[in-house]
Order: sequence, then C-alpha cells, then structure tokens
Amino acid sequence: MFGKAIRDLGLIGAIALATALGAPTLGHAQNQPSVTLQSVLDMDVYESGFMGFDYTDVAFAPAGTAAASIRVLGGSGQQIAEFGYFPNYKVTAAVFGRLQPENHSEFTFQTGDYALEFVVNGTAATRVPFSVVAKSTSDDPFNPGSTVRFVGPWQKWAYFTFEESNDVLPASVTFWAGASDMPPGQIRGPILTKLKRNGEVVAHSKISTGMLDHEWLRAHKTLLFHPHDQKTEPNAKYFGKSDLSQTGDYVLTVEMKETGEVIRSFAFQAANNQLVPNPRTVLGYQPHTDYIPSRVIQRGASSYAFQEAFWIAAPSE
Repeated sequence: MFGKAIRDLGLIGAIALATALGAPTLGHAQNQPSVTLQSVLDMDVYESGFMGFDYTDVAFAPAGTAAASIRVLGGSGQQIAEFGYFPNYKVTAAVFGRLQPENHSEFTFQTGDYALEFVVNGTAATRVPFSVVAKSTSDDPFNPGSTVRFVGPWQKWAYFTFEESNDVLPASVTFWAGASDMPPGQIRGPILTKLKRNGEVVAHSKISTGMLDHEWLRAHKTLLFHPHDQKTEPNAKYFGKSDLSQTGDYVLTVEMKETGEVIRSFAFQAANNQLVPNPRTVLGYQPHTDYIPSRVIQRGASSYAFQEAFWIAAPSE
C-alpha cells in the first residue's frame, strides 16, 4: 500500500493469524470510539503534499463491524473529500480494532489549514487539525518544483513508553521528524535528544546515535540514558521510569547536533513522584474529538498488542 504498510508486512502476517484463530469481541458502551493519535501520525506524508491513508487503530471500537470514514476538512470546517474504510476489522485486541481504508485512499494537499475527521458509525470520533505550509521552491529552470511541510501534531506531540522486561523500566521517547525539518537539499543529519528537570540536564540519548534521514516525516524512537560522554557511552546507564517520575518540571528537546537548532520541544510535570498526565489523555476529556488514547501499538511486536504511553506536548499545548 504505502511505505509504512510495506514495513509492517511482518505484523500483518501475525494479524492474519490472529484473525484466523479468532479475536476478542468488542463492545464498550461506556466509552466512545476514538482513533489513536499514533496511527494518524504514522500515515505517510511527502514533500509534494501527498498523504496516504493507512491502517487506523480505533480504541473502544464498536462490536462486530464499523461504518467508518476519513473526512478531509478545510480551514473553515467545510468537507473537501471523504474516504471510507472496509467495515470488517483486520484484527482486534481488547478494546482496539484495526480498520483498513478502501483502495486509493490518498489526498494531495495544497498550502492551507485542514483537519482530518474520523467518523465511526455516523459520529465524529477524532478530529486532527494541521496546516500545510510552503518549505522551498526550486530556482533551477531545469528542475522546477516546490516542497511543503505538514505542521501540527507531528511537532506538538511525543510519547514515552517503558520496557517492562527490565528491572529499571528504561524510558523510551517516540517523536516524529524527518527531512522536512532540515534545510532544502539536506536529507540526513545527526540529532540529540535531551531531558531537563527544573532546568538541569538529567538524561539524553546516546551521543553517537540518532539520525534524521531521507524520509519526510516519520516516527523516531530513542532510549534515554543518564548523562555521559562519548568515551563512557558503552557503559551508560538507562534513565528509567522511576527517574522520570521524580517531582519536577521537565522539558524534552530534540536538537540538530551540527547546529544546535532545537527542532522539537515538549514539556510535562511529575508531582508526588508520579507523572502528571496531559488532560487530553484522561478518559472523559471533552470535546471527545480531542481525546488522545493513552495506549500505543507496540512497535516491532509480532502480534497486535498495545502498551501504556505517557503523551507529552509542546509547551503551547
């Protein structure tokens, strides 16, 4: 289907097996369906303004089948296009169901303000606003053209997950970035992720790893470690969930190593040695279309499974 779908072929094989063996029955009258933000941000976007709609995970998915669609809305809320999903889930797990868009579900955006609205059984479940802005225009008469950037939740949201198999529960952060964050013509660049508590650096990614590559915008997952230099990097200690939960005000940044430019910044708090969730990730948040489920699919897993995520937002959110 698209690049992400190709990368997920192993998972899809597991999904087919799970479906054949029989999946849990869905049905959650107490909670309304909500599309996971992770599956929205994982959809492929390109410098031309093209977006390919891909597999979409729904929390509190209706039992049986779902009549669902994606609506492309303009800046004033007018509907520009609509694309349907096949009614049967590809697979289910607990309260989650995965929907597959019908064939040729894709759209090329011009510059402007938009929103994706996900409709499930006739009701808007999730709405994701964003903008498409001009990035560069070629002045080469033999190679004309222009590029655009997608601006919105890709820059505003990231999440932590914790490796349950390790005693210290190492903290990993996932954010979205890519070639669209670099100067025109540059397709690779080293990055460093830093975490500050009350203004002091308490963790960062490994100094010798971390790279933006040619993909325009994609998910990057990185482990955090206690501060270290490159010489001691092989013995760097994991920064764990208990470290992250120490009371304080936190800021996590992603910067270009060569220039020091900060391309992502997120803020959150811990109080009484517990992480304080963003209000939008708390069940019952209103308006419901802005609610963000606090679960994400386990990347690289051989089955359709979800894990707890602690979502963090840009300071302006």
